[in-house]
Amino acid sequence: MHRGNKSQGRSGKNCSRPPGLKGRDIGMYYRNLSRQRKNSDTKYELKINLSCDVSVPPGVIERINEYMDQFKVAREAGNKHLDEDFQQKFHHMLSMNFDGFIEETKKQNQDLNLQNRSLDAHLLDKQNELFQNVDFRARYEDRMKLPTMGHAAEIIDAVDKNQVLLIVGSTGCGKTTQVPQLLLDDCIAKGIGSTCRIVCTQPRRISAITVAERVSYERVEPIGHSVGYQIRLESRKPRERASITYCTTGVLLQQLQSDPLLRSVSVLLLDEIHERSIETDLLMALLKIILPHRPTLKVILMSATVREEDFCNYFNRCPMFRIEGVMHPVEVFYLEDVLAMTGYQFDCRSNKRSRPWLDQSDHRIMIEPYIRQVRDRYDTKVLEQLRVPHSEGCEDIEFIASLIYYICNNKSDGAILVFVPGFSKISQLHNTLKNPRSPLGQRWRNHLLIFPLHSMLPSVEQQSVFRPAPKGKRKVIISTIIAETSVTIDDVVYVINTGRTKVTDYDIETNIQSLEECWVTHANTQQRKGRAGRVQPGVCYNLFSRAREALMSEVPTPEILRCKLEAIILSLKVLHIDDPYALFQTMIDPPVQRTVSTAINLLKRIEALDIDGS
Repeated sequence: MHRGNKSQGRSGKNCSRPPGLKGRDIGMYYRNLSRQRKNSDTKYELKINLSCDVSVPPGVIERINEYMDQFKVAREAGNKHLDEDFQQKFHHMLSMNFDGFIEETKKQNQDLNLQNRSLDAHLLDKQNELFQNVDFRARYEDRMKLPTMGHAAEIIDAVDKNQVLLIVGSTGCGKTTQVPQLLLDDCIAKGIGSTCRIVCTQPRRISAITVAERVSYERVEPIGHSVGYQIRLESRKPRERASITYCTTGVLLQQLQSDPLLRSVSVLLLDEIHERSIETDLLMALLKIILPHRPTLKVILMSATVREEDFCNYFNRCPMFRIEGVMHPVEVFYLEDVLAMTGYQFDCRSNKRSRPWLDQSDHRIMIEPYIRQVRDRYDTKVLEQLRVPHSEGCEDIEFIASLIYYICNNKSDGAILVFVPGFSKISQLHNTLKNPRSPLGQRWRNHLLIFPLHSMLPSVEQQSVFRPAPKGKRKVIISTIIAETSVTIDDVVYVINTGRTKVTDYDIETNIQSLEECWVTHANTQQRKGRAGRVQPGVCYNLFSRAREALMSEVPTPEILRCKLEAIILSLKVLHIDDPYALFQTMIDPPVQRTVSTAINLLKRIEALDIDGS
């Protein structure tokens, strides 16, 4: 069997090994080569070693490497003050706090003037030409059907009068695509387009890309002109002035490492804040420090489902603007309804009942009172199936497949979107649909176009789910929570919600973080239901009972309360936050002090922080 190029070294780099070496001689050659490299490396290069899988933000590595390069050049040039200069620069980088970082940035940019009068006139002329474009006018008429456009003047006025604004918009109202465009067009019309640079954060890569492409389409221009996106390892950036950039929250946090005042940003929109990711909470805490130093920076918080009082109070009782969405009717069915439709029967001998969350006694306590309430509405066979512990969720993949075949056999055309908790379930369902056991499944096998959708999928492959299915085919998208927000797949009519997702969980007693499968919240179910009614009436099949839904939490637990904090603390240190305890206490939901101290102590043990926590 061919095993590749044997001359490739252990380090993964090509090297020419002397010919004729065998067995022990090969090992001795590589040992000596390793020693030579070690001796040459230690002469001039300094290295940073971290253990325990702690990731260091790129910003700190870049700045340290810059100082080390200067150190090496100066040493080779024989600079007598080398050590003193190096220590002074390094000490300045490490000892500066965030307030000092901001003040230093303000001094560096005190004469900065972004306005360009000739560019403003040019932008205005181009916008007037655009409004005369036939394609643009047709797409603009479609935009006017969105509820957000009906509140255009009110939104622009509210942004002008307030530094922070909360917009709560129902699914399908168009807030993510239209609010940035309204503000951009208003600035150009007022002759200040050159000062306008809008950044809108998205929780996921696919959201940033698809929304940017949609907005570019509406503006009748290629992506990368006035609208672009920036995600990790990939970007199509727009022009510097009069632009809209959709980016992930992590990308924006990295930009803060070099520009803590976000001097080049005029409007910042934080979308889907209800998800309460750790990056979003951290960014909001930093904005509370930044905003007094940037009175011209506008911040708009946006979400479809949120407890608005939490965010309004956090930003000094900022005003809230509500937009009702126009969602097509969605018919909702629950597990008991699906069992009545399909007649499916579970294998009660399945060993899947041994799963911790499938505890039979807990399930019986929950389901028996509900069965007594609905025994006159459902057949006895259906009620018996409800008693099976693994009837809910996605433990029985054949059940999900049978529902897909039922839809194919009995419902009109339309794509099917299936929500499952993770990649393993995606793979299981994909294989089941590709190799069906039942006659009905074999009948429909060649008529299904199956698309997985998850965060590990490359962006190019993620885009394939948006292409319409050819005639005679039905599209089935098997997705994690990634398709829950800010992603509109136009031909989705049917949603199958297993009610399961994966979230991080942190045990403070054992100091162990894990990825756990659990039930979704009411906010999640509303978002998933909304995927079926974005462009036409749809149907949502919940694979859990109404009794289960009554036990679900209203909103997800903030990520900051269920994860380890080592990587976050390192990010704060790069931003010159000298007291992580104090910053965490300013968050909407601060983590307990023990979690913070545990993280700091670990970083000290591995020497990522010194004894003083710097």
